[in-house]
Amino acid sequence: MDNRNWTDLTTAADVCAAYPAWVEKLFAALDPDNADLAAAHGAWAAGDRVTACQKLLGHYAGRGAGWRLGEGERSMENVESSLADTFTFQNVTATVPRLPDGHLDWMHRGPNDDVEFCCFLNRHHFTRNLLGAWKDTRKPEYAAAVDRLIRDWITAMGGQYPGAKAGALTPWRGLEVSFQVKNWVPAFFEQDGKKPLLSDATRLLVLCTLVDHADYARRFHAGGNWLTM
Repeated sequence: MDNRNWTDLTTAADVCAAYPAWVEKLFAALDPDNADLAAAHGAWAAGDRVTACQKLLGHYAGRGAGWRLGEGERSMENVESSLADTFTFQNVTATVPRLPDGHLDWMHRGPNDDVEFCCFLNRHHFTRNLLGAWKDTRKPEYAAAVDRLIRDWITAMGGQYPGAKAGALTPWRGLEVSFQVKNWVPAFFEQDGKKPLLSDATRLLVLCTLVDHADYARRFHAGGNWLTM
């Protein structure tokens, strides 16, 4: 791993350099017999990791046509405030502080020191709202915010996957794992014209962290209404 800042990650090559172990884990999880991934596997076998990742991203590009956003009600006031790291959950509004490394404090509990605020923060519903606002207006700042927030969380919290059933004070609980994926997928597949809306770095980071998200959902999911969500 090199020491480049997460805010500077824009390409597949950047992610390969910054998080080589994550990329290795991703390719180890891919189906080697999937003919659609032959070009990616071939480049990986040849030792060309960057090209392998680019081929993998190319495989998914443009495959989300017709994906329904399903963002529900959207307040443009909340969309605008999220650009300034201000979020409202359960009628409680707070500006989430930034840490010295530039990451949002994803463990922030809001003005009432409430764990539920932290839980909602880590569910990333705001990325869907921002994406919906971008689709309505095509304002580039909304797309940039979606890209930045997803990349922020993955680079800050992705390496903290516990590999075990998570407790209440972690973003790696079942509901958070579930909602993150559902809220990221529309942005992952969204196109801005003929190119993906998200940067190659962010899309590759999503694929990397989905390995852990899938593992958690398969091995540690809850029952009851959590299972249905």
